[in-house]
Amino acid sequence: MKVNHYTLLSLVFLALSLLMKSTPLLDIKVLKFFNTLMIDKTFFSYFTEIGNGTQIDTLVQIAHNVKIGKNCTITGGTQIGGSSVIGNDVWFSPCSNINNNIQIGDKSFIGIGSVVIRNVPKNSKVFGNPARKID
Repeated sequence: MKVNHYTLLSLVFLALSLLMKSTPLLDIKVLKFFNTLMIDKTFFSYFTEIGNGTQIDTLVQIAHNVKIGKNCTITGGTQIGGSSVIGNDVWFSPCSNINNNIQIGDKSFIGIGSVVIRNVPKNSKVFGNPARKID
C-alpha cells in the first residue's frame, strides 16, 4: 500500500482526536477536506469547530478558535479571522474575507469579494468592501 503525506496527516489528526476525547481536534467527517483547509494555531491556542455537513472549497483559510455551524458552504479563496462565530446554513461567496471576532447569523449570504468588518444578523445578504446589508 502506497502511503502519501495526506494519509499520514489524517492519521495524526485521528490519533490526536482520540487522545483528546473531550475536545476533538476535528470532526472526522471534515478530515476529507483537510488538504484545502488551514487550521491556524490549533496546537497552541483554541480549537476551531466545524459543524456537520459544512462544505469547504480549495484555498480556504480558517483561523484559530472559529466556530462554524452546520451545512455552511465556504467557497474558494475565503478567509475567516480568529474567534469568529458562523451560524448554520451560511454561504460564503468566493474570495470573501471575515475579520476577527465577527458573528454571522444563520442563513446569511456573504457576497463575492466582500470584506465583513461588522456582525451580520441572521437571514442577511451582505456585499462590498466594507460589506453592507442589501435588502
